[in-house]
Parts: sequence; C-alpha cells; structure tokens
Amino acid sequence: REFQLQQEKALLQRSLQQAKFNQKRAADLLALTYHQFRALLKKHQL
Repeated sequence: REFQLQQEKALLQRSLQQAKFNQKRAADLLALTYHQFRALLKKHQL
C-alpha cells in the first residue's frame, strides 16, 4: 500500500513537471478529469 502511494505521488509530480505545472494539461496526460486530478493532489498534499 505504501509503495502504491509513493508511485501515485511520483506520477502526479512527473505529470505536473511535464505539463509545466498546468493542472488541466497534467490531468489530460494521465487521462483524468481536472477534478479527479485535484483530488489526488489534495490526497498527496501537493
């Protein structure tokens, strides 16, 4: 479980960097809605 959370957080950080910190584009890269992406950011305190 801890490993999964670490991987999820790393994936969020990489997508944000790749999208130049544009959250909508980062969400699109992960095939998530903007709101799903924001919920994950909040979950991981990013």
